[in-house]
Amino acid sequence: MVRRDLERQALRPDPKFIAEDTKFHSVSLDAQPVHGPAGFQPLYDTLVAAFPDIQFTVLNVIESGDYAAGHWSATMTHTGEGMGVQPTGQKIDIAGMAILRCANGKAVEVWDQWDRLSLLTRIGAVVPAAG
Repeated sequence: MVRRDLERQALRPDPKFIAEDTKFHSVSLDAQPVHGPAGFQPLYDTLVAAFPDIQFTVLNVIESGDYAAGHWSATMTHTGEGMGVQPTGQKIDIAGMAILRCANGKAVEVWDQWDRLSLLTRIGAVVPAAG
């Protein structure tokens, strides 16, 4: 169920999969708490604006009780404006992990980790420190 829902959702803040009061940990553009589909929408809009062709693949899912952990990858091309820089045309592959706590068929709490620094560096939004 979790694999199917994650692939179907593909990052979209869909109320069918995300409860109104879902708490997202580590997903924010401004380091502020994120709750529910409406709270997740700004991140979604920013990513899709910058990477309109973003495609997710769920690689592995482990479920136990109300929790599921997933390992995913995404491919995308930086062809849109967003993320604070002009489009670079960079094709980017990233990977990440997410842990979801579910109730009544919806995510009610989400923790995610992915290499944000690498993505921002590849598109020029972050300049590496001189070595």
